[in-house]
Amino acid sequence: MALSQLEKYEALKVAFLGKRPYRCTQCYRRTWLRKPSAKGRVISMLIVVLALLVMILSVYKSFIEEPATPRVSIIAPSSSLETQEAAENTDQPTPSLASLINMPERNSSSETGDNNSPSRIDYVDRQVDQLSPEQQAALLLQAKNESEVAEQLSQARVEQLESVLLPVGDELESLVKVEVGYIVDRWREAWATGNIDDYLISYGTNFVPANDLSLVDWKKQRRSRVKPQKQIELSLSEFDISMSDSLDQATVDFNQGYKSGSYVENSRKRLTLKKEDGTWKIVSERELQE
Repeated sequence: MALSQLEKYEALKVAFLGKRPYRCTQCYRRTWLRKPSAKGRVISMLIVVLALLVMILSVYKSFIEEPATPRVSIIAPSSSLETQEAAENTDQPTPSLASLINMPERNSSSETGDNNSPSRIDYVDRQVDQLSPEQQAALLLQAKNESEVAEQLSQARVEQLESVLLPVGDELESLVKVEVGYIVDRWREAWATGNIDDYLISYGTNFVPANDLSLVDWKKQRRSRVKPQKQIELSLSEFDISMSDSLDQATVDFNQGYKSGSYVENSRKRLTLKKEDGTWKIVSERELQE
């Protein structure tokens, strides 16, 4: 089965660097593991050591056989045509990773129908083996640099997201206040429209009603009073929201304007909210003396 260009590119990186592709479970960004596997580390070290040994031997041989020639060549002089062509090929630039991966595959399994034919990865390995030691070392360096750049860009993106998603100090408190204000507005809307279910769900299981009523009796009372037929007009203004030091409790003071038919009432109220199962719930409701 033919591999895509991305799979060929990743296969070449795995062959040289010993790293493996990795997808973050938090942001789902795909990158490379910073810590290579033991096998990949050994392969990378062997390639670097072999490349250095070949380069050292070539330099040593050039000084012995051609002391007057400043140019270093790893191919000994020969009168044969094949040797001269090989020497000329060493002057060619090192192929890039993209051009190496885009080389056509010969005798692919899709054309011959032979399941035992070499895979695309084996083909890339053969192409790498045909390069000179200098070209292999340059290709290794290129792959390593590209991997380091990708890791730096990925880390910079993570830091940028953290700075946006994890505010601190006053910024975090402001965000929590906005969330609390949204919960209070939903409570007001449910009361004004007579949606008794959404109204009662705004209160927590630890809500303590005023006037020494039990929670069961208070809910019965509210069901008899909060109805869509009453056509309630309810407005809230002059909010004052304060948070606890741990930001797990909010106190909201506001002016409440209530109108139902000919009945009109203006009062100053205080709601106390706490988190319950990850959602802000009202645990206390009191009228303040003006």
